Amino acid sequence: MFDRLQVAPDAAHVITSAVAQAWLQGRNPALGDQPPAQLLREVNVDADRGAVLAAASEFATHSC
Repeated sequence: MFDRLQVAPDAAHVITSAVAQAWLQGRNPALGDQPPAQLLREVNVDADRGAVLAAASEFATHSC
């Protein structure tokens, strides 16, 4: 089982630290327009860890 607090740093590692906080708190179309931080609070982190990391990777790819 993944700890909810482990997923945020994993996702933040994928994107630069300068935008990590904005990314975690902002709406994300890859996550149904939910902020990643909200998604991690409200859903099964084991099931949705991959989606959050994929969204972080997509964001990093398209924001560079």
